[in-house]
Amino acid sequence: MTSEELVARFGSDELFHVLLFTTPLPFPLNLVASHPWFVTIEQRKMKRWEVWQHAGRCETSWGHLHLNLFKPEQGMRIFYFSKGKRRSGKLIASVSGEKGSLAASMVNFIETESANYSAAKRYRFFPGPNSNTYVQWVINHFPEAGFRLPISCVGKSHSSSAA
Repeated sequence: MTSEELVARFGSDELFHVLLFTTPLPFPLNLVASHPWFVTIEQRKMKRWEVWQHAGRCETSWGHLHLNLFKPEQGMRIFYFSKGKRRSGKLIASVSGEKGSLAASMVNFIETESANYSAAKRYRFFPGPNSNTYVQWVINHFPEAGFRLPISCVGKSHSSSAA
C-alpha cells in the first residue's frame, strides 16, 4: 500500500486514524523477527512513529525514537547489507474515529507522550528495549483497541513496555 493509497483509504478530514504496520527484518533474521511501527493520520497528515536501532537519524528524533524516518508504508531491506530493494509494510491493525474517539485519544497519546517514552535512549535487539517494546508500550495504554503484535516481535515483553 503506497502513501497515496493510504491517504485515499484513510484520509478523511474529519477522522483520526492509527495504523499498525509490521515488516520482517532483513534476511536471515526475517525467519524469526519483525519490526512494527505506527502511522497516525489526522486531517490527511500522515506521521510515522517508530524506534530504530540507530539514534538521532532525523531532525525529529528523541534518541532511538523517530518521527518520519521513512515513508509511512516502507518496510525493511530484504538483505541486511544491501542498499537494494525494501519490503512493503503490512497493515496488521487499525482504528479510526472522530474527535473524542479511541482513535483520537491514541493519536493524541502517540503525538504527545512518545517524547516521554522512558526507553527512547536505549536500544538492544534482544531482549529489548527495541521497536517492539515501544509499540507494545503504546498498545498497553489502549487495550480496548485490540491491537496485538505477532509472536515475531521479539522484545514486546520487555519491562519498558509496561503502561
